[in-house]
Amino acid sequence: MVHALYQAQMNLFELVKAAPPDPILGLSEAFRADPNPEKINLTVGVYQDADGKPPVLPSVLEAQKRLAAEGAGKSYLPISGDPLFLQNTRSLVFGPQSHLVEDGRVASVQTPGGTAALRLAGDFIQHGLGQRTVWLSNPTWANHKGIFNASGLEVASYPYYDPETHDLNLEGMITVLEDIPDNDVVLFHACCHNPTGVDPSIDNWDTIAKICKERRLLPILDFAYQGFSRGILDDAAAVICLHNHPSGNPEPSREDIRITRQLVEAGETMGIPVHDHLIIAGTEHTSLAERGVIG
Repeated sequence: MVHALYQAQMNLFELVKAAPPDPILGLSEAFRADPNPEKINLTVGVYQDADGKPPVLPSVLEAQKRLAAEGAGKSYLPISGDPLFLQNTRSLVFGPQSHLVEDGRVASVQTPGGTAALRLAGDFIQHGLGQRTVWLSNPTWANHKGIFNASGLEVASYPYYDPETHDLNLEGMITVLEDIPDNDVVLFHACCHNPTGVDPSIDNWDTIAKICKERRLLPILDFAYQGFSRGILDDAAAVICLHNHPSGNPEPSREDIRITRQLVEAGETMGIPVHDHLIIAGTEHTSLAERGVIG
């Protein structure tokens, strides 16, 4: 009887198929095996020093020391995450005097890494906003498609990189954005575009934001590398332009989004601006809680 049960379990697991090899991890293995002393590893989006090692930022070391000195407990966090971490992240992304934050129109959720944040965004769109197509840049991070497919969403692509000029294909990008159906979702890399490294200028972002408003598109910003391109302030250009156009408010000063350089330790969040056209499409300033999307 025991043998028969074991045999049945083995037959069950024989139905499980091995996942295909990860192309990014395969490149990492090839890098380690390459004897060329001049080799550079560009396969994973990790900040590295001149020796190819990921440095620990002084701000992170200081945060670790302070946390250890406080001796705080390790109890469960609230469902939305650490309140102080979320507060500082909102200030980092939107600015300490952002009218969106002050008016209570930003909802923040802490997630265990950026991939989980994207999956949460996909689930939020699928279950809260209904079936939409998510448009990704061509090329984009290899995992974007799989993450949104796993949420039950269809994906499509818009032109982004011009291999001949090694620059942004703004004309091709705009042509497709202007033809995307109303209320579809468009994912943008806020800065440090992965894998091209090519980012829109502030003027480009202003044009993109204008089209999103006119076409009633729902932008998602994958903002994993704030501060690693041109600086904390300049890297937030996409956030400034996208929340400025939908709100109809006067152009905020650059000082409005300046934030302290001392970063809090560890973790990433997905900030959901509760505002028409930016995450939800509409003509009224109605919160997601009021619409019954979130409680």
